[in-house]
Amino acid sequence: MEESSGINEGVLFRLREVLNRDKVRLWLPPYSSEDGHAGIYPEELISQYTRELGFSKPTIAEALEHLRTHALEKLSAKKRFQASGLASIRVHLAGQHSRKMNMEISLKLTGAELRKRLGDEFTMDPVRLKLICNGQVLKEDSPLDSQTVTNNSQILAIALSETEVEARKKLLKDEHAASSLDWTRKAAEALSSRTEDTSNLDYFLEIRDQEGRPLQLPDAERKALALAMTLHEKGKSMLKQKNYSEALVVLLEADKEFSQCRAQILEAVDNYAILCLDVVWCYFGIRSIRDLPDAEARLQKCEECFEKSYGMNMERLTSVRGGSGQELALFVRLYVLQAVCAYHRGRRDHALILLNKAEEWTRKLSVDDDKLSQMVAMGFSVREARLGLRCCHGDVTSAVDHITSKRQEKKERTLREKEEQKKKRAQRKLGKTANGEWVNVSSLESLVDMGFPRQSAAEALRQTNNSMDGALQVRVPEITQDVAS
Repeated sequence: MEESSGINEGVLFRLREVLNRDKVRLWLPPYSSEDGHAGIYPEELISQYTRELGFSKPTIAEALEHLRTHALEKLSAKKRFQASGLASIRVHLAGQHSRKMNMEISLKLTGAELRKRLGDEFTMDPVRLKLICNGQVLKEDSPLDSQTVTNNSQILAIALSETEVEARKKLLKDEHAASSLDWTRKAAEALSSRTEDTSNLDYFLEIRDQEGRPLQLPDAERKALALAMTLHEKGKSMLKQKNYSEALVVLLEADKEFSQCRAQILEAVDNYAILCLDVVWCYFGIRSIRDLPDAEARLQKCEECFEKSYGMNMERLTSVRGGSGQELALFVRLYVLQAVCAYHRGRRDHALILLNKAEEWTRKLSVDDDKLSQMVAMGFSVREARLGLRCCHGDVTSAVDHITSKRQEKKERTLREKEEQKKKRAQRKLGKTANGEWVNVSSLESLVDMGFPRQSAAEALRQTNNSMDGALQVRVPEITQDVAS
């Protein structure tokens, strides 16, 4: 059944909040009669909410009646669910052809079966639809009751673009076809699978913390983190094109992968916090006020993660990276999004405080044009100069030193990474020890310096699990022969 209402979602959301706060039960007298018809809305109640929320009396009265009818529908749906097992859900089709509808379904349906039914209802190719409930993309091959769908759930339906659909159809060779998102996932999985056990080190993914140190992670966690970061990058590229609907689908897939990592790991990098910002940006981009609770929860996680990663006053970030210019923009986004949430909650004063805070941090991002030109004339790129001036609070001399230092750090890091790759390639050629470890290159070089042939020394280390003492005692014909000679 198609649902239509001209009442602003923001009005309904804020009015519902104050009704819950004041424990006003619209489905009971005097608001509803025993037979379910409209009762009486006291003038005092309407006046109170008119003053508090800032809407006109006719708007408040209309919204009250809408919420009363909706509450009765929920009660009726609960009774039907208990009697028949059919759940009532509300579906919001986001995008250019936004529509809302109510329907009754069995929660034993799979995500694919629900998608097929919605495709018929919306007269749309089901391939175009992605379904989201409670901040999670519904799996096609799992029953709804094993996911996040319950009676009276609200589902956000995202209509994929024709480009995405065409990519899906071209890649399909059978009914289990993959879209470009699936291919992104497969590519990311392949990349994350290239560990130290692979022979090809030209293309692999290594995850480092904010200080540039490689994170030593279990395989499952490392793959999940790598996959999450790859999907996040795809989502960000869509976000830059203001393709909010499809970006949301990809970002929620990234969120699912991040959820497989321990909290300590997510605190070592700021990627998850930025992902939370991007998801909320998508929610507001498609004007999904119904997802405000999830948006607030994500912004809270984001703020906590920033504080742990950067420090309460950016002190940790400054000590690690020597500045905080680039990250200031993230805080601006955070405060703006928090202000939007506060506004829709009716906390206008707090929203204003947050917007003023965002404006204050925006001023910290501003760079003097003359100083920028001065640094560009020195041979620095515009981006380098701007970031340097932001990190050094507009001081040109400090900015030059900062950029020079960063260039040197990058050069040293690149050389160090090349050495590490060279060492790993050498290990591949040497093979593994009896207990499955790679032959220790440093130990090998020490044996070679002592006069042992490289091949024999490597064999000795393989047999003794990299034990130098054991390698000196092992009887390898070539070693004995060479030493004797």
